[in-house]
Amino acid sequence: MARKLNIALLASLVFNVFAVGVFAGQLMTGGEHPSAVAPRGGDSPMRMMRYAKELPAESRVRFREVLRADIPNLREKKEELRALKRIYDEAVQADRWDRGAVDAALHDVQTARAEIRGLIDVAFLDAVESLSPEDRALLRETSRKHRHRRNDRHDPRCDNR
Repeated sequence: MARKLNIALLASLVFNVFAVGVFAGQLMTGGEHPSAVAPRGGDSPMRMMRYAKELPAESRVRFREVLRADIPNLREKKEELRALKRIYDEAVQADRWDRGAVDAALHDVQTARAEIRGLIDVAFLDAVESLSPEDRALLRETSRKHRHRRNDRHDPRCDNR
């Protein structure tokens, strides 16, 4: 009987600690977690990519084809980035600390990331440029409509910017 009582007390303790944590989290964030209110990425034009499904079928296909045209090059660059990250990890974890080697490896990783980001940006701009003015306007308006919906859900008490 004492064993069942101990299990019940332990379960009650776990539940109470969880409940206190949830309550404290609600008090600290005003009810919602800031990341749920303000999604990552802000109002970047790149967010428009997710609304390409709103485009007419022909435009949507063209938009996606232009985006996908650079995928083989992008995959190659990502493989290079993975190799550079391994070199960086090895430099950081080496038995003998060499700040120069770590800095050089980190610089290589950052340069590769920037190059990949540049490729993505150019592909996005090429895809948007392939659209007609009407389709670009539709994409822009759809993006704005969704942004306003996100902003309407925004709770100013969570604004920590």
